[in-house]
Amino acid sequence: MRGPLTNVTHTGKHERRMYFLLSDMLLFARPRDESGVLHYKGRIDLRDAVLRQVPKKRKVEPFTFEICFSSNDEKNDGSMDDIDALLAAAGGATTEAYFLRASSQEAMDMWMTELQRVIDRLKHNHITQSQK
Repeated sequence: MRGPLTNVTHTGKHERRMYFLLSDMLLFARPRDESGVLHYKGRIDLRDAVLRQVPKKRKVEPFTFEICFSSNDEKNDGSMDDIDALLAAAGGATTEAYFLRASSQEAMDMWMTELQRVIDRLKHNHITQSQK
């Protein structure tokens, strides 16, 4: 699955990106220029992710959902800052979250259904592997 979503940052900035759902991660890129060439911006590892619709009582725009995960080893973009390294060394974890906004209820439902399907499959595979 692929399509445009808007990443709503913790500072309130809206970043329109193209997202690509793969078998275990969500990649995102932005157009480099008018040619339509995409520039890779990052990835969200879905192995330990939790997906939820943002409650309407929170002051966010409609059609927004959240992908959360604990970053106790490495951040999803492959970097680790000092506080994350300290928490990981102490056995703790920080929680990362992406707030993504779709263009409609239908688009949000489609993204959430497909993302949840991938997350559930990854959890099932992890449980099956740990039982061996």
